[in-house]
Amino acid sequence: MRNFIKKILREGLLSEGHVTQGQLNQLEQELDDLFRSVGIDIEFTRHFLDRVNDARNGKEITIDELRAIFKRVYSRYSDKIKALSNNFEGVFKNRPTNINIPFVLKWDSRNKEIDLISKTIMRKPNFGTSNDVLPLNVTDKDIAPEETKELDGPVIKIGNIEWVVDKASNMLVSKKNNNVKHNIDSILGKVDDETAKNIMNALK
Repeated sequence: MRNFIKKILREGLLSEGHVTQGQLNQLEQELDDLFRSVGIDIEFTRHFLDRVNDARNGKEITIDELRAIFKRVYSRYSDKIKALSNNFEGVFKNRPTNINIPFVLKWDSRNKEIDLISKTIMRKPNFGTSNDVLPLNVTDKDIAPEETKELDGPVIKIGNIEWVVDKASNMLVSKKNNNVKHNIDSILGKVDDETAKNIMNALK
């Protein structure tokens, strides 16, 4: 049973589609830089992170997909969001990919800005809501991964994915997409013994 649980964790965690807390934090910082000019601060809840990786989404929601969606929110709705009232609740609905993001707006009197808080996310074609819907039109063609750089370091293969062991940051970084990375310390206790041994040997 222990090996079976580890297998499930390994397959769920060590995938290139899985969104990590670090990736979401980085995306939030990128979006804050983008939205700052219009007085909006982007926030993601813990439940958002849990739900973005939920198997019920079917096709994985990737960090690149999230980036493309929120860039479209900026270009299409930043002026409208500024005009909405405090505690306004709505849903960003991207019909081409069936992504739904319920959100709430909160006025931050200390920083004199609007907090756009994304409460959750789901890929669901028939998502219903009584709140206002802000439609988007982000297609797969708009979702482009960031440029991948050639990284130095040992390469290990886990499943069908090649990972670069970045000793400086203590991260496993996808060789195919540098934006996908996992903290080694958090991974070691959740993979099988052979995989953990390979990672430790690569760190030497």
